[in-house]
Amino acid sequence: MINPKKLIGRIRAKFNENLPRDTASMDRFAEDVLSLYDLPKSPDYKRAVVKAIHGISQSSHKAPKQYFYDHMARFEVMRAAVGTVTEIERQEKAATPKREPPPETTQRSGQEVG
Repeated sequence: MINPKKLIGRIRAKFNENLPRDTASMDRFAEDVLSLYDLPKSPDYKRAVVKAIHGISQSSHKAPKQYFYDHMARFEVMRAAVGTVTEIERQEKAATPKREPPPETTQRSGQEVG
């Protein structure tokens, strides 16, 4: 069960709030989003939260934290898809027998190979 404080945070996350304007507040903002939705606090996830700002209208300086969670959910889906495709390709490559090059013929352009 989700704790009440986190539940209130998720409800508030549906409403617009000012976006961070400096590096320190951007870092706190990213960590808040990751904590609020129990996402890993790895550099990849932090980077994805910060990059999500690029998807917000240039005329806007406000956005709901829910927008960033939605972006992170999409990030996780894409990450899983890329990993799955990579694994399938690796398995296909391992299952495909290596072909030997055709043996050289004894003649090239009328000359013997010796």
